Amino acid sequence: MLYKTTILPESDKELSRKMLNERIHNVFGVLFIVFGKEEYAKVTVDRADALAGDLTEKRYVVWVRNPDDVLDIIKDLDISKKIDWSKQVLSVVTSFADKIRDTRYSTDKPLDFDVIMEAYINGES
Repeated sequence: MLYKTTILPESDKELSRKMLNERIHNVFGVLFIVFGKEEYAKVTVDRADALAGDLTEKRYVVWVRNPDDVLDIIKDLDISKKIDWSKQVLSVVTSFADKIRDTRYSTDKPLDFDVIMEAYINGES
């Protein structure tokens, strides 16, 4: 069961965009945003949710199953280092100030727990 994850709808682009903007700009916290609907993306979401902590911790997960619907929103955020969008991006992590602090590329495998924790720490710094 997911406790701290927002799943964007696959069939309503406008609602997905509204929900993502709401999470990014109106929720104070670190967002772990996962792209894709493959099994490894789902497992990454499960693991990121498990590491998000209890409800008092300011870590949240957003699962974007149709990245093309919202990619321009992500690309408009400030970044700490260049993202190679020609590669398949599996996840980005935003800081409290809505800046991208971590990017992970797809290897067709879910991210390990230690990699997810490192990404959260990068978002918190």
